[in-house]
Amino acid sequence: MVGVDDIGDGIDEAGAGGYGKRHLQIGRGDQLAFAQASQRRGLGTGRDTERDAGAGRALGPVQGKHKAGPFDGAPMVDRAHAEAAVPAFQRGDAALGDRETRPCCLRPCKHRQAGNEKGRGMRKLLFLLLAATALWSGYWFVGTRVIRQGVEDGFADAARQGLVAQKSALRVAGFPNRWDLTVEGLRLADPKTGIGWQAPFAQVFAMTWKPWHIIAALPPEQVVTLPDQSIIATSSNLKASLRARPSTDLPLAEARVAGTSLTLASDRGWTLALGDFTLGLRAAPALGAAGYELGFDLAPLTPDPGFVAAIRAVTIPELPASDLPDVAESLWGSIYLTLSAPLDRSVGKVKPYLTRIEVNQLNLAWGQMAATAKGLIEADGNGFAAGKVTVEVTNWDRLPAILVAAGVVKPEVAPTVARGMQALAAQTPQPSVLSLTLVLRDGRMSFGPFPLGPAPLLVPPSG
Repeated sequence: MVGVDDIGDGIDEAGAGGYGKRHLQIGRGDQLAFAQASQRRGLGTGRDTERDAGAGRALGPVQGKHKAGPFDGAPMVDRAHAEAAVPAFQRGDAALGDRETRPCCLRPCKHRQAGNEKGRGMRKLLFLLLAATALWSGYWFVGTRVIRQGVEDGFADAARQGLVAQKSALRVAGFPNRWDLTVEGLRLADPKTGIGWQAPFAQVFAMTWKPWHIIAALPPEQVVTLPDQSIIATSSNLKASLRARPSTDLPLAEARVAGTSLTLASDRGWTLALGDFTLGLRAAPALGAAGYELGFDLAPLTPDPGFVAAIRAVTIPELPASDLPDVAESLWGSIYLTLSAPLDRSVGKVKPYLTRIEVNQLNLAWGQMAATAKGLIEADGNGFAAGKVTVEVTNWDRLPAILVAAGVVKPEVAPTVARGMQALAAQTPQPSVLSLTLVLRDGRMSFGPFPLGPAPLLVPPSG
């Protein structure tokens, strides 16, 4: 055991600063040990240490039991001073004056609290991101399975109905934001009607957040089969889009086909070419649940060169030779259609057919000749088309040669047809404008005074 004067030796800077430990002050009244420690650290500047008992003694290291350090054990003192011990660094100590002596580790740490709150927020955000990723991934994979199964079921149903529905491959990709469906080796046909379609592939894309809106990319070459011919369609940038209204039946809202070029070549020898074109079909609620508007802009349109040559080869007395150019400048229009049933997800089973056609506007400009049409056609009691469509032709003297080249009028009767048109045009304020009405009645149709043959059948026999 050492003397009282040696107590306080061994308190290092950390101990004096009060980081984490509360040291004992020996002898509250005498302040012996604290006076010795504070004198070395400059804490007691100005204090008269001469009055403190034993303050002038030589200081030596504290002799502690088991050699305990300043932070892991109390120094050995006599009973009198040990009983008088009080916590150090209290308010009123001479070295501290009236300052607060609360250790900083006991005060609430705003920075530590903010860090904890930020850490908890980041953990919550990370959890939400992981959960959302898992849910979105599951949604995509479930949607992929539904799409694949739906396509497979569609091909199987078509085969059961006696249709030709073939494919060589089926893939679905686009994770995570799209469903990209690719079907290869397509061949679809209806043996009863003789109508079919073949393509090396077809791609359909849909965004995962609006699967009711799909976009299709079609190959540069396709084959369309009709009852009496096959047509090869060669195109550039041919795309199609289909948008349905979000509901369980997915009724059609709008369908559109567009491309920068399209050439049709028939195995019967004719061709037809389009430049930048657009064809669209959209729902028309004013016409009912099964009403639609067909809009198109097909210009510039290049007719078959052989057809144009045949027009120029026609000679009709009292009429000038044809001066129609190789390309028609414009062909556009708007037609309202009414079907027997809406176009929705059940279209394959219901098979809607036309019941009403209203030509809202139809416009053609081909060189010096221009034509417009407007009228209404509906199915009669026997299912045949019935109604009237009024056609106005400006510079009608180019029309007889077109009818002869198209095979509608025989060459030997062309002069009679031309004289009849001239007589009709003379009855109008403008002799260069001919107004004719396409009449469909009782299964027959005629264009003004000229018979054209049987009228088309709108309603199928089974309907």
